[in-house]
Amino acid sequence: KHLAMVIVMVLLQILSTVGTLAQPFFYKNAIDAIVHGNPSDPAVVQYAVLMVSLGIAVAALFLLMDQLSHLSIAWVESRVMRAVWTDMFAKVQRLSTSFHVNEFAGATSRKIGRGVDTVEGIIDRICIHFLPAITLVLGLMGVLWFYAPLIGMAMLAGIIVFTVLSIALNLWLSSYYIWTDEQDTRVSANMVDTISANALVKSFADERGEDARHDRGVAEWQKRQWKSWWMATSFTLIQFMTLIALECIVLLL
Repeated sequence: KHLAMVIVMVLLQILSTVGTLAQPFFYKNAIDAIVHGNPSDPAVVQYAVLMVSLGIAVAALFLLMDQLSHLSIAWVESRVMRAVWTDMFAKVQRLSTSFHVNEFAGATSRKIGRGVDTVEGIIDRICIHFLPAITLVLGLMGVLWFYAPLIGMAMLAGIIVFTVLSIALNLWLSSYYIWTDEQDTRVSANMVDTISANALVKSFADERGEDARHDRGVAEWQKRQWKSWWMATSFTLIQFMTLIALECIVLLL
């Protein structure tokens, strides 16, 4: 529904990342001019200053593009989230009476809210992290292939290994987050429905019983959340060590 803005967003992201790659070349020219020329020659100094100024100007221009791309992402994201929220609410309203009788209102509400939040996370990861990273990697590959083909090949092999490893680890990790979300839904369902039925709880003077039941649910959620976070940290460490190994290989070459 927002294809034109998505195209603008992608182009701005690609251009801002290209600027990140281009900036060092201006500084390279400035340093080369001073190293290989006469530093006391006004023409050499003038050229070096010009290159540094252009490098700063390029950085400023592409920083502006990066910020504009973030604004365009926010523009698309807010509208997509609104559409998802509205559509999910409309869908739930039209489900059968048996569904509403047998489902906790708190659980349904929590699933809708978590779904909307997840849409934001997906768009952020694709547009803010993934696209610039891919552009940067491809640009670096091109630069390295031109200056040092052997290092370029090592980088390509390392990126393939890292990508496959990351996908495998994240697919494994997703099962832990699904497991945690199931308990999160149960806790929210119990909490909302207990509060909405507070008059019934009071009529049985069962506040302590509900407190204990809620605490057991939250304790189970805490156990699952901790295990998910522990696994996520472990996987991040594995990814980080893979990058360190790749960096060592490149530096050795």
